[in-house]
Amino acid sequence: MVGVYVMLGSVITTTVAQALSQALPGFPDKCGNLTIPYPFGRLSHHCNTSTEPPTALWGNIIVTAFSLDEAEMQVLQYIARDCYDKQGNNTFDNDPCPPKWLQRCKKYHLGNLYYLSCQI
Repeated sequence: MVGVYVMLGSVITTTVAQALSQALPGFPDKCGNLTIPYPFGRLSHHCNTSTEPPTALWGNIIVTAFSLDEAEMQVLQYIARDCYDKQGNNTFDNDPCPPKWLQRCKKYHLGNLYYLSCQI
């Protein structure tokens, strides 16, 4: 009887893992080369197809990766800077760290991403 429970548990675990790796109908599962697994596809983000390759955006923040194992979404966060010339004109805008600068950008590990949703 124990073997049946273990086997049933394995089947349920496998089924849940497969279901979590798929997007729900009506929600995006890819943006360019980036795979968007469930539940991340339900977050308020869109795929900017005017860039090459297309860029996943969460608001105005660029999304670079999703991890179900770590329950994380990796983003390029804005670098806070406020630079002016001698006349007081703003010389730099807040821009996300572009890919060519990634080696110079600080990478921080954030806590887990928790997303709660009610399906009606």
